[in-house]
Amino acid sequence: MPRVPRSALGIASGRASRCGAAPVLKMGVASNVFTCDQVEEAANQCGMTISINNIGPYYRAVIRTLPPEGEEKGKAVGFTTGTVIGNLMRMDTMRVSSVNTGNEVSRERLRKLKAQRDWTLPTVYGVSLLLGAFIGAYAFDKGAKSAELLAIQDDDRQHKVLVRHYRRLGLEVIKILNNDIDCVPDRLIWGGEGTLMKCDVQTFLERHKNEIDRLINFSK
Repeated sequence: MPRVPRSALGIASGRASRCGAAPVLKMGVASNVFTCDQVEEAANQCGMTISINNIGPYYRAVIRTLPPEGEEKGKAVGFTTGTVIGNLMRMDTMRVSSVNTGNEVSRERLRKLKAQRDWTLPTVYGVSLLLGAFIGAYAFDKGAKSAELLAIQDDDRQHKVLVRHYRRLGLEVIKILNNDIDCVPDRLIWGGEGTLMKCDVQTFLERHKNEIDRLINFSK
């Protein structure tokens, strides 16, 4: 796939001021992090684009196929710094279409879709890396220090796949939310049972910097 000029995508020039902060200093050493603009560039190289809308601390990010307003492939919804949650970024929803849910039917369906689709994402992390990286950079720019999400447990097999996937991305388990009485407050906040997980935002960005750089240079 040839490199897509950013000007041809109608990307708002104001994004850099909202979400394109340069690497900051941490204890006197330049941090090896990436920006939202860089994640968008990586997405473009793979035939996708990411948009974000926010009202105060509330955000909603969507990843779609190119050209702009193409097919939706995933979305992330939540809150970041600016509410009672302090310097925490909370992801209430992380939904990606056409994912492996851990069974043979799902794997076969994905094999067929890969043969038909007109976009390519050469990373083992899939679409969730681009979406998570974009939100991570956005949260970092807003001053968030840590991030939390719930790997929902609607289905045991899919839940195990989710937890394993998030661990590979760099998140760690905080708490298992189940039917125990002491889990009731957290279940009310998160809206269900599952595995509550977290990560340090800057560490997450540093962990995936090389992968984002590799995707930026994909197909050049």
